[in-house]
Amino acid sequence: MAEVVLYEVKDQIAYITMNRPDKLNALNNEMVAELNKTWDRFEEDPEARVAILGGAGRAFCAGADITPGALEPGTVRRCFPANGFQVLKPIIGAVQGLAMGAGSSLAIRGCDLTIAAEEAQFGFPEGRAGRVGGSSNIIPI
Repeated sequence: MAEVVLYEVKDQIAYITMNRPDKLNALNNEMVAELNKTWDRFEEDPEARVAILGGAGRAFCAGADITPGALEPGTVRRCFPANGFQVLKPIIGAVQGLAMGAGSSLAIRGCDLTIAAEEAQFGFPEGRAGRVGGSSNIIPI
């Protein structure tokens, strides 16, 4: 089984990649847990001074995986830095393709700086999925 979050350090830069390209890197229970572990790993890694967060394939992150049973309610917020844990090193979001819902929040509010490719698309489609609240308010300002 492939790792859902990849971590590699090169030249003091930690490259953190969400790795569910077949699901447009949608957040499920496993990815949330692995991102949480990865933030701890990055924070404790003496070789890493900055992180670049990206997504494998053609999307940054399509948001929460709404497949029944894929994601426990209230779980998404656990993978966001500054939401119950601290990451004091800078995080740069590198967005290509889709960044929807929780993926958009992760890029915009979970990263210190976000760089978007020309084809990047940000959005909060929760209303169309019949959900309220959602990722637009995951991280308190």
